[in-house]
Amino acid sequence: ALLLGPAWATAAVFIYLLIGFAGLPVFAGGTSGIGKLLGPTGGYLIGYLPCVIVTGSLSAWLGRKPATDIPAMLAGSFVLYAVGVPWLARAAGLNMNKALLVGCYPFIIPDLIKIAAAAFIAKALRPVMRQ
Repeated sequence: ALLLGPAWATAAVFIYLLIGFAGLPVFAGGTSGIGKLLGPTGGYLIGYLPCVIVTGSLSAWLGRKPATDIPAMLAGSFVLYAVGVPWLARAAGLNMNKALLVGCYPFIIPDLIKIAAAAFIAKALRPVMRQ
């Protein structure tokens, strides 16, 4: 979303979901199919669409630099969790506290590390992509 912008990033995620739905093993663990999209982790997969729209749009609007990319990615992650956690709760028959405990909290620190790395990677790649 940082490098492609909201429109191209959304198209890329849509294609990713479409080929996974069609049966190509592109989801985590080499899985695919409608069962993955409708199962407990489906909300996170579907949530990638609004996540990249928010992240890409905010990054562009705020000026596409590391100091503003980080809040854009934090907002996108919030959107992803806002879609994924309730979906997980419903699909797995969990209350929201349990869904947060298994579907959000363990991933916050790793996501923060990935956000920091992505900000530096985007900073390094933007000049190359302009050429």
